[in-house]
Amino acid sequence: MNKTSVSAFGFILLMFTAAVWAAPVPDSGQTKCYNNTVEIPCPSPGQPFYGQAANYDINLMSYTKLDSSGHTLPDTAASWSMVKDNVTGLIWENKTEDGTIHNKNNTFTWYDTTDPYPGTHGMNTKYFIDSLNSARFGGYGDWRMPDVKELGSLISYDIPGQNVDINYFPDTQMSQSSYYWSSTTYAGHTGYAWDVDFGYGHDGYHGKYNSKYVRAVRGGQAPAPTGCTATMDENLSLHIPYLSYVNPLSGTISLWADFVYEFDPTLILFKLTDAIVINNPFTAILCSESTLSDDFKIHIPDVRLQDGVTHLWVELEYYPALSTDGFVFFVVTKYGAVAG
Repeated sequence: MNKTSVSAFGFILLMFTAAVWAAPVPDSGQTKCYNNTVEIPCPSPGQPFYGQAANYDINLMSYTKLDSSGHTLPDTAASWSMVKDNVTGLIWENKTEDGTIHNKNNTFTWYDTTDPYPGTHGMNTKYFIDSLNSARFGGYGDWRMPDVKELGSLISYDIPGQNVDINYFPDTQMSQSSYYWSSTTYAGHTGYAWDVDFGYGHDGYHGKYNSKYVRAVRGGQAPAPTGCTATMDENLSLHIPYLSYVNPLSGTISLWADFVYEFDPTLILFKLTDAIVINNPFTAILCSESTLSDDFKIHIPDVRLQDGVTHLWVELEYYPALSTDGFVFFVVTKYGAVAG
């Protein structure tokens, strides 16, 4: 690559990955304020005890109920299979009282092939996760154990003895001994792993041979590329393999399109270099294609960047100011991290 391409490469990677690696942290959930002894009205700036968690609303906890196919349900839904954390994008398994693998009373030993106590009668964390994935729970096969920070992100510190939002996680165990396993090993003693207590809202670590509760999670990692995944190479060329446009007269038109980055100090611009109509080769593939709307906006649900790891969703909009003399330009208007 020449010097201009190298500079542009760094510019795009910096602009895009800033949205990916600055992962949002949910609010503490605390809405009450306290002095040294009792609850008080939340103070204003300059007053004593100002600066507590309740004085700041940062990434307020927000959840969405999902059905067994991952479809959104209203907050009033009486039953649901999964819960989406709208702040982190993580999808959590919902516990039940139906005697299945999701039953809230099920406990498992922490699985480790090198551990002398990998599990009893098959009831270990690997058995649990494998059961969800083999059944494609929720339509997915990438369920996993949460790491200790992901698990801790569910803690709400507002109500003593109830440190999780029971409106979305009603069957959470919350007694002196209701620890949930994380996937994080305690580095100080590798026979132990970190866990989280939702009764007191704290974490700890215990021997992997102990039986504890588990709540599965998915997302937060780069998704596997599909036939619809757009890519950007080291030459800053953007390739969209499957772009669909619904024509009111002729129906859906499918095409692939290539763009190349054009340097601009204030905008992220891409010039259309080629586009060819295709015969819907991906109709049998379960993936989300890119779409072109009537107002010349392109939504790309998954772009894999030059590093081969970072995945973003990107929105492009036709840029008429530069689209002259046969050149068509699009400007990036929005982008964000893809939840796996």
